[in-house]
Amino acid sequence: MDPIDAVVPGEDLDLAALLDGCATEPIHAPGAVQPHGALLATDAGGMIRVASANCETIVGFDAATAVGCALADIVGDESAARLAEADPGDVVEVDLLAGPCEATVHRGGGFDLIEIEPAVEPARDDQARLQRALLRFHGAPDSMALLAQAAAVVQDLTGFDRVMVYRFDAEWNGEVVVEVARPDLEPFLGLRYPASDIPPQARALYSRTRLRLIPDATATPSPLLVAVTTDLGQLDLSAVSIRAVSPVHLRYLTNMGVRASMSVAIHIRGALWGLIACHHATEPLHPSVRVRNAVDLVGQTTSTVLGALLAAESATTHRLLLDGLDAITEPLRLEAGSDPAATMAATGDLLPALLGSHGAAVVNGNRTLTIGRCPPQAVVDGFIALASARGRDLLASAQLGALDAHWAADADTAAGALAVRAGTGDQWLIWFRPETARVIRWGGDPNGKEATVSPQGDHQLDPRASFAEYLEHVRGTSTPWSGEQQAVARLAAARLGAMDVLGAQREATIASTVQRAVMLETFPPIPGVDGAARYAPCTRDPIGGDWYDVFVPDDGRPVIALGDVAGHGLSAAATMAQLRHALRAYVIREDSPAEAMTQLNELMRTLLPGDMATAMIVSLDPVARSADIVSAGHLPAVVVSPDGAVLVEGAHHDRALGAARNATYRSTRVDLPPGHTLVLYTDGLIEQRTSTLDARLGVLLDVAASGAHLPTGDLCEHLMAELVRGSDHHDDVTALAIRLAGP
Repeated sequence: MDPIDAVVPGEDLDLAALLDGCATEPIHAPGAVQPHGALLATDAGGMIRVASANCETIVGFDAATAVGCALADIVGDESAARLAEADPGDVVEVDLLAGPCEATVHRGGGFDLIEIEPAVEPARDDQARLQRALLRFHGAPDSMALLAQAAAVVQDLTGFDRVMVYRFDAEWNGEVVVEVARPDLEPFLGLRYPASDIPPQARALYSRTRLRLIPDATATPSPLLVAVTTDLGQLDLSAVSIRAVSPVHLRYLTNMGVRASMSVAIHIRGALWGLIACHHATEPLHPSVRVRNAVDLVGQTTSTVLGALLAAESATTHRLLLDGLDAITEPLRLEAGSDPAATMAATGDLLPALLGSHGAAVVNGNRTLTIGRCPPQAVVDGFIALASARGRDLLASAQLGALDAHWAADADTAAGALAVRAGTGDQWLIWFRPETARVIRWGGDPNGKEATVSPQGDHQLDPRASFAEYLEHVRGTSTPWSGEQQAVARLAAARLGAMDVLGAQREATIASTVQRAVMLETFPPIPGVDGAARYAPCTRDPIGGDWYDVFVPDDGRPVIALGDVAGHGLSAAATMAQLRHALRAYVIREDSPAEAMTQLNELMRTLLPGDMATAMIVSLDPVARSADIVSAGHLPAVVVSPDGAVLVEGAHHDRALGAARNATYRSTRVDLPPGHTLVLYTDGLIEQRTSTLDARLGVLLDVAASGAHLPTGDLCEHLMAELVRGSDHHDDVTALAIRLAGP
């Protein structure tokens, strides 16, 4: 790392350009690796095309000699064969010249990328500690308790001085919300860090490599030696954990006084939510490959359980808001000729209190009825005009002065506002919040980066040198409007516009909150898989027990899960949510889908006594063109081909989840050649009280066969249209169609 000189007087240093350069730095292809591990890249024929210069130190052979040789000639036939058979992400134990090593294989861009590190004997109690921690996760009472458990477990497994949970906001600024640290360290809890500390391309890499380790920020990277015919610029190291670190980030760690660091991504519904960030100050720290894999599993489990807890907390908040809304809208049960707007305004402080405001207004054309502290009419009219000009039925702002400088003068009454249109006319509900003077605690001046000049004359970005607490005083803003508050504001406007306060509407709103938390909106795109799903809720009770999930574990084999909880209502929805999230964790943790289903049954027997559900897990193998199916009391799957449709024999089990203790489940394999489609469904698709189950299964096969030529989405629509007669059905219905793409 080159030394940094002070800024040269008179030099034209473009800080904005350097910041843009930092945000686009190709950190996925650094041309070097961290020295604690060695890297080999082999082509399809097993020839080594790239080797890191430290190969002799790590594995016992010279990198220059290895490049251009067959992998088997360098590491031996047995080790080469084991590496070739490994799935992406697998840890393979190999004996090399320097001694026992642990190798992790990644594939991409026409290369096999092999990370090699010296083997470390695992601590005898690592596995027991991890299992105890994962079991505790499912008992966490709320999201913050879960995050505190995750931080403590990671520190226990790795020994880092400080372990934090770092949460991103909407602008990608981060805040330390949980911290476990040595008592002599300065606390970071509550500090914020600007989005530029983790630029966009670094955040994007966390979707491919969830865990990032820097065991020694002062270590010299080891460059890559490349065969003459290989273009190093095309070598994508995104999935390689030992890839070299950006010099800017290394200076950042040095300025912070951090010698070793590690971070683990937390994803919620596929989006990066935050990080488990670890710092070590005094010396290098190098957790073994197996310990890091255990920490990665902690991160995945945290993501899954946190998603369920946040959804439950959001639903609870939403329900409390709905209770307040009911008190306001109950008087809207009016006789013909009454004035709903005046009636709502007459509820007094209830309307502004609904969204934690000091003032509210009901606007109906040229008439404005105000409650509490409201700004002048010009601000009310201007904000509505702005919403209309933007084509918005809802407009929320926590800083009115940023929208119109004239409005800043009324910040003591209305620094923030939320307006929502009631119906399709010129009737609006508006809430106002006064200025909330607040202090943001930054971990150093967020604008403290400087442009500097190296001895070679290059302009470069130098991260801020101080991370001492920096207080930013914010004026002219209100407390932001939460997503739950905006949703309830929409519902209040809908009730005002339609004068409809039926209890079913409230249940439907709660149902939609739960459904959005646990049901995928569409079948997600998966390479090699053409899939589609259709869902229709029960018309008489909008909260059903159907659910499905689609995800890809580390082994690369897509998993599709389908379940149906007995009953309807909020209780069934709660069970559905717990089963769906627990199943993900078990599929990741267990060796097979059958074992995952066994664990799911024990969870239901232990934590949900009296509840019952059916479920089916399908693990796809696009390469072998087959599927392994595990079922717990679920109706048999159907294979549709140009020759007709057949039930998958043996792919169902009489023991539904929760029906028996210590139940075991088996897997059935079915081939899916080109032109074959696997159909999964819930019993709502074929249920008919006037017909037997066998008869309805026969009808299902006939209808499915008649749609064999259809795309998967159209096939689901065809099944729903032909088998679910009429718009009034007594059960919710789910149909999925899966077809393996390619020849």
